[in-house]
Amino acid sequence: MATTWKVSVGVDLDVSDIQRQLDQVHGHIDLGDSTSSVNDLTAAGERMNLTYQAAYSIFSKSVGAISSMVSQVKELDSAVTEFKKVSDLSGKALDDYISKLADAGSTVARTGSEMVSAATQFRKSGFTDQEAAQLATISSMYQNVADTALSSEEAASSIISQIRAYGESAEFATHVVDAYNQVANNFSVGTNDLSKAMEVASAGMATYGNSFEQTIGLVTAGTEIMVGRSSQVARGLNKIGLGIHICWETLRAINTKV
Repeated sequence: MATTWKVSVGVDLDVSDIQRQLDQVHGHIDLGDSTSSVNDLTAAGERMNLTYQAAYSIFSKSVGAISSMVSQVKELDSAVTEFKKVSDLSGKALDDYISKLADAGSTVARTGSEMVSAATQFRKSGFTDQEAAQLATISSMYQNVADTALSSEEAASSIISQIRAYGESAEFATHVVDAYNQVANNFSVGTNDLSKAMEVASAGMATYGNSFEQTIGLVTAGTEIMVGRSSQVARGLNKIGLGIHICWETLRAINTKV
């Protein structure tokens, strides 16, 4: 069943002040004295110009607000369309779910379309609708603490990579965001560098038996030395981990034969 999203906009333009000033202009012009009349007309014209400028400003702001709301509705409609592709929700259940996401977004200063887009990313990765809503809120919090601008999709992808790498549940997302924020606040490594490096390094390092905390510690140490080269640090860690793993497996095979 198709859902139509509507926005009711009330625009109330108060023209009483404009009319009052026009009446004052008419009442103050004395046509008996030409010099006085010219001066009065000049002053009246100046007042009218300011009045029309004020009215135009109000009108422009009203039109701008309406255009912005229309744009947001279109973005939300597009985001909902994508979400419906990965969710079984429909009808009232879908409307309620979107409303809850929008309410959650208002608490973390995010639009409804951003929340829905984040939830879509988590649903694509196999999380339930309830988990996706929870994770969308957490990823929005990550956007707020990040030291560089992140889209809702980028924030969600970063969190997903860590949950999957370490085989954790949705609740692990809070620990990831807290860790990124704490490291960025105490070391000369930004959240953007951490996020990029952890997305590259985590899967491999987890395979070699390293925990999330150990991996972020290694990434932080390397990136503080190689500033702005976090991705290279991450690839280097993967190569070192692979080398150690191969040596270990070789030694174990030798010992088994002996």
